[in-house]
Amino acid sequence: MRTTPLLAISALCLSACASSPSRISPAQPVQLDAQTRAEADRAVALGSQLFNNDRMAWIASDIYQGELNRAGVPPPQTVDWAITRTANGGHLAAFILDLADSGGFVDGEVHFDPGVDPDACIRSVDNNEGEQACAGIHIARGVRPPSAEERVWAVARRTMLGDPQLRLCSEAAPNFSVVKDADSTIGYVLTSTLDRKTVVMSGHTRYSLSSDGSQILDRQPLFGSCMLAQRDKSSQAVALMLSSTTSDLFNESHVFLMLDQRQPVFVVGRLGLKVLIDLEEGQAHWRTLE
Repeated sequence: MRTTPLLAISALCLSACASSPSRISPAQPVQLDAQTRAEADRAVALGSQLFNNDRMAWIASDIYQGELNRAGVPPPQTVDWAITRTANGGHLAAFILDLADSGGFVDGEVHFDPGVDPDACIRSVDNNEGEQACAGIHIARGVRPPSAEERVWAVARRTMLGDPQLRLCSEAAPNFSVVKDADSTIGYVLTSTLDRKTVVMSGHTRYSLSSDGSQILDRQPLFGSCMLAQRDKSSQAVALMLSSTTSDLFNESHVFLMLDQRQPVFVVGRLGLKVLIDLEEGQAHWRTLE
């Protein structure tokens, strides 16, 4: 594991990073074949979904634990969770107990109404801006069997965390997520940290799983070496630059990092091209740079 000051990471940026990210001048796009572009677009879609799931899990876990504390209920020894889309376009985070013993039951639900931005909620609370951005998030208690999709999440979590070849880059308990990509079930294990001053620059792994989440079909670490960066309060990094040995241009972990830090990310992949990943109108986008 490597721990590096964030200032040192930002110093690796391209010359364009010296100005405000919004003033990075456009370059002539590099001609790429259709498959390479499709893989990059897929990485943006997966990274965005992964980030959204991670933020909803963060909020839902805090709410669920807070409700247990208020009720004087000790925390369960093991708990699985799942985030699924609801019929009205919102999301539901379900907390599942006793999966192995009795098939499991949902002990609590946190609902996210359509249009709720979980990251905006977290940032507004962190910045003491009130909880207006958190409107539309509410909890419901009630025991019910988990749905088939929720069971896939719970089983997938145990499958991935039980993988003897799993590599993690910190001692903190990892986060996880499951996303649907066409007809595939894709799982992620995310290196995490309990220190808000530490940024996980790399350390996530993607799994291709069986439809029920019980078998690993393929494993792809999205990093070559671990990298954790310490925030430096004396400076403000305007962009981050990384290399990728696991993808031609970039992968979803780079999209996740950009959304997490809300800073442009430059990546040089196996093709040797410089790629900028940034926010445009609130959504992740990418483009090549000369």
